[in-house]
Amino acid sequence: MNFYQEFETELTQVFAETEMIISKFPEPLNKEGLAYLDKFNVLKEGSTNNYICYLLPFWLMDMLPIDRETCIHLSRTNILAMLYFFIIDDRMDSKMLQRKTQLPLAHLLYMKFHESCRQLFPVTSTFWSYNSTYMTVWAEAVSNEHQLNFMKNPLHIARKASPVKLISTSACLLSGKEDLVSILSLAIDHVLTTLQMADDWVDWQDDVLEGNYNCLAQFIHSKNPTNNNEEYSHNRIKQALYLYDQLKPYTQVALNQHKKLISLNVPIPHLIEFHQSIVDYLLAEASKIEVARKSLALGGLNYWLSKKRD
Repeated sequence: MNFYQEFETELTQVFAETEMIISKFPEPLNKEGLAYLDKFNVLKEGSTNNYICYLLPFWLMDMLPIDRETCIHLSRTNILAMLYFFIIDDRMDSKMLQRKTQLPLAHLLYMKFHESCRQLFPVTSTFWSYNSTYMTVWAEAVSNEHQLNFMKNPLHIARKASPVKLISTSACLLSGKEDLVSILSLAIDHVLTTLQMADDWVDWQDDVLEGNYNCLAQFIHSKNPTNNNEEYSHNRIKQALYLYDQLKPYTQVALNQHKKLISLNVPIPHLIEFHQSIVDYLLAEASKIEVARKSLALGGLNYWLSKKRD
């Protein structure tokens, strides 16, 4: 995991500075904010790893002339944005009662994110136009996620993480390479798509239960269409996965994304390594299912043969 280990020192500074910002929030939002940050602090055991959210600026150093301090600023900025969007996503996805402090906390996080952006870009910068575009794409995607068509174009699901591209766009603008915004955005879309595919494999049962969009569920339904409302049936998806190896062709989509990422010829080895790690994870999960199914089938055959001998 060179894409992470090479930057542990920088991440230590990034998270320390982010903690300092959140610690100055009024009570009890400071404590709640710090506790929420801890859930995503890769330096702390048991945290959720969202590598691309805080490592992307450092990965871009191989392609763009940006210095370490600028990368730290961008990483810290993106963490504030990440926490904001995660709170909003949780509020939209969960049907359970939420703490009333969540929205005020989200407001403060967004305020600090915006403040951090203003430190880098004047009001006349094209950054703000890109910012509006990415935020609008995100808002439309999460509001109409059941209309996202993973089968027609897998990159559609990357729209839900569109604000991540603010970092690559910022790095391009700060290094005077605005002409690279488009190709970098496309590269990141490929990575975000596969990352969402992996998340939807992990979360498919909860998503089906709560009625949330899940690209794995949509993929399976497209391969096994019905004339009724069973497209998100838990049992149908489970059968497709564990009896008919449907995770295999799903993983093939991720492999295709990797080929497309490589074909862009963007010199960002850490980003490519990170994407490969996600693909490898999905391949390993598909292999586990196949091995388990064959083992169960062999067990059934051995049982049948033992009965015949009796």
